[in-house]
Amino acid sequence: MLFIDLKKLKIEKEFRYEQFAIEVPVDITNAAAKIKAQAKEACKKLFKNKPAIATQYHIEILPQQKITEDDFISLVNIFVIAFFENLITTGGRPRERRLDVPEQLSCAHISMGLLKRAINTKTVTDVFNLTINCNNYCYMLVDTKETKENE
Repeated sequence: MLFIDLKKLKIEKEFRYEQFAIEVPVDITNAAAKIKAQAKEACKKLFKNKPAIATQYHIEILPQQKITEDDFISLVNIFVIAFFENLITTGGRPRERRLDVPEQLSCAHISMGLLKRAINTKTVTDVFNLTINCNNYCYMLVDTKETKENE
């Protein structure tokens, strides 16, 4: 499985990893702020334990109504922001500050601003991937389709 490595600043393939999963019931008729608070609380539970090796985080969204693709994209955006708010801790990394995201990480399916913040700040874990599922929809932070081998 592929993981973002924030120390080496590239995508790494790992065969030994921990997995943390959580299920989150969501009512999409709620305001985005309420869903974000719910997502932030769920993501906080994902980071209870600090992993020693690469980590696969999995969020299963359990919608209370039928959702569309646009609904799923909105939920993913909310959950990814909440995930990164909990992933990032305080203090900078012991290296020069990066002004941009390295090309090796540009294939990650995330806002480059969020990723750049994670690169420059200490995080709960440095080697991770995130998947979010909801009904038949699936989001992967890093997948094999767009990465180049041996980067």
